Amino acid sequence: KVGRVIVYMQTNFTGPSYGLRLKQAYVTVGHVTLGKARSTFADGPAMAPTVDDQGPSGQVSAKNLLVQYVSPSWSGFSFAASAEVPDVSFTAGTQAGSIAQRFPDIPAYIQYAWDKGGSHIRLSGIMRQLSYRNLETQSNHFVTGYGVQLSTIAFFTPDFNFFGHYTYGKGIASYVNDLADLGYDLVPASAAGKLKAPGVAGWAAGLQYNFSSKLFATASYSRAQLYDTAGMGADTYRYAQYIAANVFYNLWGDLRVGVEYLHGTRKNISGVSGKANRLEAMLQYSF
Repeated sequence: KVGRVIVYMQTNFTGPSYGLRLKQAYVTVGHVTLGKARSTFADGPAMAPTVDDQGPSGQVSAKNLLVQYVSPSWSGFSFAASAEVPDVSFTAGTQAGSIAQRFPDIPAYIQYAWDKGGSHIRLSGIMRQLSYRNLETQSNHFVTGYGVQLSTIAFFTPDFNFFGHYTYGKGIASYVNDLADLGYDLVPASAAGKLKAPGVAGWAAGLQYNFSSKLFATASYSRAQLYDTAGMGADTYRYAQYIAANVFYNLWGDLRVGVEYLHGTRKNISGVSGKANRLEAMLQYSF
């Protein structure tokens, strides 16, 4: 009577200690979701399929505690909105300090889908009110952050599709893969004890071709960039690029193998840069 009911949990054993970590745990009843889930600001179907667990550098894939509403579809149009517990990481300097966040993040989107829901284009937005304490004046302050994203997955033919997104905002570094947890939601401003929300851009684009019902391959490119970092340390992030190429094969039923090549580069504001290459493989059983 209440509609479709989903109870979902996702864990992994990655991280410094390889201990068990909770990635998602939520309940969906009808059109409402409650728990830790992928943010409404992230567009899962428009993300590049990768063996790499983190995914492309400029991809938005944050997972938050949230309460979310997703509407039914009317002639292909739908919308969603949520209130999410913010995950904030900032560089305070010596004259500012962290305090508990006072306001939830509010992301929302409007979407148009076609091809029986297989293709869509989505416009997303997010508003943030980031809290910190000015130790110089012994007072609490708030900085407004925002972000916009245009994302899509589009099938040119039944076997050939394009996916991608472009994201820009201020104070949303925690939502971009390469910039999360690096202290870039807020950074020191010119005035003593004052913080500002730096600009962030991230985008990804890729193609996928299905050779058969069991075999498909993808190639993608992504970039993440941080702005407004004048006065920060020489090792501060400027931009990074991410190139991935992979092949996936369904051995039997829901048993899948994959192999992937990654090439990544990063450049700091000092001009120092580095690069890395990685070859990865995957064995996955879905149920």
